Amino acid sequence: MTFGPPLDLVKRPRLLTRDERLARWAELLAREPDEIFQLLPPKWIHSRLGFDDVSIEDTPLEIAWRDPIFRVDGLAKSTVQELREYFELSDRELDRIVGGSWKFPCRPSWQVVRRIQNVSDPRRERLLFAGVVMLAILVSFLPVMFA
Repeated sequence: MTFGPPLDLVKRPRLLTRDERLARWAELLAREPDEIFQLLPPKWIHSRLGFDDVSIEDTPLEIAWRDPIFRVDGLAKSTVQELREYFELSDRELDRIVGGSWKFPCRPSWQVVRRIQNVSDPRRERLLFAGVVMLAILVSFLPVMFA
């Protein structure tokens, strides 16, 4: 006689927070900064294919899947959908990290690490954007100031 849901359906509490999981994934990828990874098709293509139809082989997601700490922490399957849920990523964030295009179907590991860090803590990226905007405004007003 069994009580409750089957054990494989019971969600265990995570040992790592979202930020810790993303930081560990970035750390794993940073060990080989020049390694080239295949990227996944963007989300708008997934609507036709479905997440489970896309292979994670030779992608940054495969590095996460191979990590035993993530597996102990609750990463159960090697599907894109499972990995997205495990890292608590939105579709936009997943595309930001591992989404490619026809023009750039692959990316070096160090670029993926930067994208993971920007998704985890977007303040640096926003600060850089604000700095570029301020510089553009300053440059556009220089001729007026010295005329």
